[in-house]
Amino acid sequence: MGITDLFGLGDLSEDCIEMDPPVINSRSTKNVSEFEVLTYPNPTQNELNISLTNDHRILHWQIFSLSGTLIKENKNLDVSEVTISLKDLKSGMYLLKLRNETNSWQSKKIAVVK
Repeated sequence: MGITDLFGLGDLSEDCIEMDPPVINSRSTKNVSEFEVLTYPNPTQNELNISLTNDHRILHWQIFSLSGTLIKENKNLDVSEVTISLKDLKSGMYLLKLRNETNSWQSKKIAVVK
């Protein structure tokens, strides 16, 4: 039995092309798992705890408003865990950016609820 199209144009077997399945780049998945950021509690009121997996180190963190304004930052770190005071932030959504010792950046959304 041949392949027919939905419009009744007849057998389309000769027009079919065999294709290999798509190749998924596993490297990007591997990089994410090597530098996983844990943030808690999220949502938060006054403090945000951050830790990295697989013995990575936090060298620099930044908090931005959703409009892109830099709110807070610390770029003189070399720690695997840090607690950031958010007492001075208003309720809302913010973007946390972290840089590790391999110069890789990760971003996380954080919610502040007062």
